[in-house]
Amino acid sequence: MIGSRVRTVLAALALTPFAAGCTAVSMDGGGEGSASCAFVVEYEGRQYNGMDSGAFEVGAKVGTALSPPCQDTGGDGWDDTRTEEPTRYEVYEIEGVDVADAFSVHPDFEESPFMMVRDGGDLPEEVMEIAARRETPPEDSR
Repeated sequence: MIGSRVRTVLAALALTPFAAGCTAVSMDGGGEGSASCAFVVEYEGRQYNGMDSGAFEVGAKVGTALSPPCQDTGGDGWDDTRTEEPTRYEVYEIEGVDVADAFSVHPDFEESPFMMVRDGGDLPEEVMEIAARRETPPEDSR
């Protein structure tokens, strides 16, 4: 069993690659641009962040999430393909995980399903177990 403190540290480390140098942008246009855009979506009124994870079983389709347009000012190529309109992603359950805590999407730039986790607060043990199964640790922890 993973303790609460360890879960918090694991969550912070797992999200570090997605948060470095980024400012979250809400669907209503709030937030500021930055040199790089994080992979963030909104689903049922909540914000979810991409999390590096190990393998997991994808369940049924449960809805659609929206990713706000990137307000990138760095022009690193990937962000140049983003549009002014939100990008839509189909949301799929992750077996054994409440969709309110985490779900799967399959973005165009990923070869396999990707785990999105709710923003803020401690994540449940089942989500942290999936994150702990990843093959490579976040770059900042090496």
